[in-house]
Amino acid sequence: MAITCDLSVLSSQKYKLLTIRSKAANSYLLLESIIYITSCEGYSCFYLVDGSRYQSCQTLKEYEVLLSNEGFVRISKSCIINRLHLKHYDILARKVQMHNNIKLTVSVRRVKSLR
Repeated sequence: MAITCDLSVLSSQKYKLLTIRSKAANSYLLLESIIYITSCEGYSCFYLVDGSRYQSCQTLKEYEVLLSNEGFVRISKSCIINRLHLKHYDILARKVQMHNNIKLTVSVRRVKSLR
């Protein structure tokens, strides 16, 4: 299964969509609606601004490569965040707070990627 990032024109505006392939069906997510992605039990879990959650059988590494030029940054072995939704970054505590008030830990090795 390949991961694709499609550019679609909807209502004469460009929206970047990510196709999520899972065992059940394909889902199409707006990149700007993704707050963060975590690794959970062998799957990648997508958390969106509307509170919904999607699961994909692709690895975080695949999404890291695909989304690195789209404003996403890997902050730990098990998490990628969307910089658009970064609310606060506490450098000393190595914590990021996202717009949904979820706090995530930044690994020591990934601190430089957020500066």
